[in-house]
Amino acid sequence: MFQIVNGSRDTMRESFLAIGGNVLPVVLAERDLTIYFSRTHIIDLRAILDAEESLPPDSAPEATDDDAEVTGGEIPPVSSGRV
Repeated sequence: MFQIVNGSRDTMRESFLAIGGNVLPVVLAERDLTIYFSRTHIIDLRAILDAEESLPPDSAPEATDDDAEVTGGEIPPVSSGRV
């Protein structure tokens, strides 16, 4: 069984770049959740995204449908609402 797990896929990059604090709202398995980023992770991810922008278009790996799917049926529960 396949289940779409990332409803925020198309907006994740822009949402992360516009993050105003440490929490990024996302949709995973049709559930509204949040991801907490430490200050260090925000700095590191912004550096990665900036570096990725300077790559030639053909060098970045393309996302596939497999990136948005998970096998195995059940999604494990998230106890605190943070992933």
